[in-house]
Amino acid sequence: MQRCDAYRTVVRGELTAVRALPDGRVRVTVRVSDWLRPPSGEPTARFDVPAPAGDAYRAGQRVLVEVPRQEDAPPRVTTGRGDTERRLRVLGCG
Repeated sequence: MQRCDAYRTVVRGELTAVRALPDGRVRVTVRVSDWLRPPSGEPTARFDVPAPAGDAYRAGQRVLVEVPRQEDAPPRVTTGRGDTERRLRVLGCG
């Protein structure tokens, strides 16, 4: 199985909004430039993800969001153009 197949959703795009949730996670809104898994979707997507350690997410950041098929595994957010491209190569997506 390819690593990309382990994810229900993989999108690349620009972070447009971040909102803290009461449970310690954050809701990120992404203007999607590429739907990698599934192959298509809405132009904007929202994900509830673990709060970032260190630097907070900021509007305008380039992001890659991965939502695993495994229900108890948290979504992952990678920021920055270079880091997102490296992560895509590791996943074998796109």
